[in-house]
Order: sequence, then C-alpha cells, then structure tokens
Amino acid sequence: MFGGTIRPGDVVEHEQILGEVENVTILNTLVKTRDHTTILIPNSNLVSMPLVNMSHGNRSVRLSVIVGVEYNSDVSLVEHWLTRIAGEHPDILKYPKPVARLEAFGQSCLDFHLKFWVNYNGSKRVASDLRISIINKFREHGINIAFPQLDLHIKGSPLE
Repeated sequence: MFGGTIRPGDVVEHEQILGEVENVTILNTLVKTRDHTTILIPNSNLVSMPLVNMSHGNRSVRLSVIVGVEYNSDVSLVEHWLTRIAGEHPDILKYPKPVARLEAFGQSCLDFHLKFWVNYNGSKRVASDLRISIINKFREHGINIAFPQLDLHIKGSPLE
C-alpha cells in the first residue's frame, strides 16, 4: 500500500499522532502510540494529509530537548556540556552524533536545541533523563537555566 512507503514496524507521525504502524489494510492503518493506544486511521486521510515516516525501514528517530540559559552564559561551554551529556546517555545512538545549537534569542534566554537519535522503543525516558542530567551538570559548572523575568525602570525623581 502507498507504494511501500509505510509498513508494520515503521514509526510515523500524522496529524500530531506519533506511533508505530501495527497493520496496514486496504481501508485503514493501525498505529500504536507510545502510551499503547491503538488508533485506526483511514487510508484516505493518509493520502490527503501529510504523513511523516520517521523510520522508513529503520527504528531510529530524532528527538530534541530545548534548554534556555541566561544571556551571560558561555555559549561554547553550554554546547560542550549538552553534547557531552547526550553522548554519555546509553540509549542515545552514537551515529548520527548528538548536536547542540543555539537556535534563538528568546525574550529571557538563549534557546539551545539538543538533537539526538534513539531507537524508537527506548525513547520514552531519554528526554527526561537528559533534562535531569542537564540541570545537575549545569549547576556543577555555573551555567544558569533561565526563567522569565521583567526589569522595571521607573522614570522620575527618586523616592525621598
């Protein structure tokens, strides 16, 4: 079906549904989500709306963790620790290597995206594990995770 673009075992995303294809019939495709909910998707929807096959023959998927750090942070140090933390996690694939990039200048922080590859079945806890490791390692090395803040400047004479 669909010219062999999806088959059982593939990890797909369709209309914000992410899961593993269990079965493909003439009329429907069964997808099991990470929380083991089975969703029946009519094939007519798959043809008319975008379908992302995240595995297309292999079981690895790319995930990301977003981390906001204070503007006065050492950018090189942040990138170093993010990639090192990801590289040391046992469930993150060694190839393609994890990569950390400064993605945006946020309102209150520098936004870094840590991108990494995992096998689909082992991906559930990896992002949480990474966030915990990032908090601990950043504290250890004086890198502060940012939080929204507001600076108030009052014009006029000082209070007497």
